[in-house]
Amino acid sequence: MAESINRFIICAVAATLGLSGAPAASQQSPAQIKAQRDRAARDSAARALTEREKAAAAAKASAAAKARQAQAAKARDARLEAEWRDWARRPKVSQTCTGVDCRVVTPEGWAGITAGMNVATAQGASGLDLRDDGHYAELDYDCRSYNVYEGPEEISMLVEEGVITSIEVWGPKFQTDRGIKLGDSEWLVRRVYSITRVEPDIYGEKGDKKLFFDVNKGEFGIKFSINGGRLTGITVGGKSRDYVEHCL
Repeated sequence: MAESINRFIICAVAATLGLSGAPAASQQSPAQIKAQRDRAARDSAARALTEREKAAAAAKASAAAKARQAQAAKARDARLEAEWRDWARRPKVSQTCTGVDCRVVTPEGWAGITAGMNVATAQGASGLDLRDDGHYAELDYDCRSYNVYEGPEEISMLVEEGVITSIEVWGPKFQTDRGIKLGDSEWLVRRVYSITRVEPDIYGEKGDKKLFFDVNKGEFGIKFSINGGRLTGITVGGKSRDYVEHCL
């Protein structure tokens, strides 16, 4: 009886320790040992092949991405070169045009009107009828918006204490004295003008900005409004070209 119990205990311990079933390594035949080694070698080779395949696939994907980037850069360069050629072909513009048909702005002003002139002087110099458009009539300080009577609708002048301090244009026919017009790319603006300052457009989308070209130690200049990588507005003249919300 005791011998049967001992055999039962030994078998139970062996089963718990996983000793039953396959023979121990010392009890395996040479053929079994060789088979195990062959399986291990095959598994190792399969893992190595998988790693090589992964590396090859990654290298192929990287090469394809670089090729796409190179193609995109080539297309971008072609577009920019075409834009540059288009700008170079634009007719020369007069810096001294006057009258309601003038569509050229300079860092100092437009159509014979220079920032710093009072309204009466500006009217005499340009021959234009400048009128308060009532846009800021509710303000309790002297800052107003003027337009040109029977003139272009896409122009506004900021007048502070009776003095014109800046002029804003947004019509497609307006351009600077260097031939930059609305719709041009930021790249072209920067190539034609040596930008002196850059400020974010706090009301625009990410990447929108204001580019400034200052002259005469900042007394005059041009503000280029860039939205979506394109020129959408031009403000020229004196100190108020820096304003974010005009009179407000």
